[in-house]
Amino acid sequence: MPRLLIMIAGFILESAIKKLLLGAGLALVSMTVIQTMFDRALQKAVSQTGSMDNWILGLIAIAKLDLCTSIIIGAVIARVAISSASISFRKA
Repeated sequence: MPRLLIMIAGFILESAIKKLLLGAGLALVSMTVIQTMFDRALQKAVSQTGSMDNWILGLIAIAKLDLCTSIIIGAVIARVAISSASISFRKA
């Protein structure tokens, strides 16, 4: 009887671990792809601000728009991480 229980527990744990690893891998891959695309777009935007006049950049700094932009970008990255963690395969 204990041998049967061990076999059943092993089967259940094996399928649960397989699902867990598959879900974690899918979330990791999707987060990496989305993060890479987002980083490229962000670098492009930052490089384009280098061509602005100094007085415009000064006004942006006085208005603390750089801080606001940083907070918004951080929130978007957190949302993407949460969304990619909830991605899984589902039967239709």
